[in-house]
Amino acid sequence: MQILYIFLFIVISYLVGSIPNGYIIGKIFRKIDIREHGSSNMGATNIARVMGKQYAAIVFILDAFKGAAVIVFVRILMSYDLKFGMELGKVFINNNLFIYIYPLYGIFAVLGHVYPVYLKFKGGKAVATGVGAAMAMAFLIGLIGIFVFLIVFLIFRYASLASLYGTATVFILMMFYDIFLAKEIFVFAYNYHHNNWLIYLLEYTSI
Repeated sequence: MQILYIFLFIVISYLVGSIPNGYIIGKIFRKIDIREHGSSNMGATNIARVMGKQYAAIVFILDAFKGAAVIVFVRILMSYDLKFGMELGKVFINNNLFIYIYPLYGIFAVLGHVYPVYLKFKGGKAVATGVGAAMAMAFLIGLIGIFVFLIVFLIFRYASLASLYGTATVFILMMFYDIFLAKEIFVFAYNYHHNNWLIYLLEYTSI
């Protein structure tokens, strides 16, 4: 039964991750398809260029929420078990198994953003979604990753480069946090999609 619930939460993570917030915000507030403007990306960076920083902030928060949602929900279930002696969370997953499985929810949220079922599997770079998932797994480490991202971006003005430095920082710190190899799976999967950014950066092109 636990395997069934794990699979269910993985599917939910993907479907939540697939929600194209940038596309929706563009349609609602400007009646545009954001994919046809700027860098053609649905992320907060392109939203800021095309629509303004206030809309970019909304998209960033919503995209980050996608990465954190299922992880936080399952963690709340587990905390209720520990605090009140309930059995609800244990129906879904036991404590020992949970710490190895919950990075999968972040991975599939990111995959949902990158390959959204609602937009014919053509999505964005999942920077904010990855941030949300990282913060849900290790809040302080996620904040440090954001800090590194901001510093690099302010210095070099390349969101692509800043994202790579931020996620690399998260990976290194997670090696020393909690269970080794559990969360690193998520960071490797996230960085795998961003490998092509290095090619563009070497050509002085920001995606």
